[in-house]
Amino acid sequence: MHFDHQPVNESAPQSLASQQGNARLGMRLFIFYTSLYSLFVAISAFSFSSLAIPVFGVPAAVTAGFGLILGAIILAVLYARACTSE
Repeated sequence: MHFDHQPVNESAPQSLASQQGNARLGMRLFIFYTSLYSLFVAISAFSFSSLAIPVFGVPAAVTAGFGLILGAIILAVLYARACTSE
């Protein structure tokens, strides 16, 4: 076994425009997710009783929490796909 930590294949370096586009996309996705998370925190802080309502048999807080986790994974996959498809 070799542990040389080399890339599998050498890819062409990205252009500056591509890097800037990827950075803009990443910032947009970050702001989108942060706004969703802020909404969840605001509901938790100011309307806690609404998170106790059962949704799919569990409290809405649990459902929303898992939704946030799943949403983060989906956004990460979308970002990775967008940044590697040129």
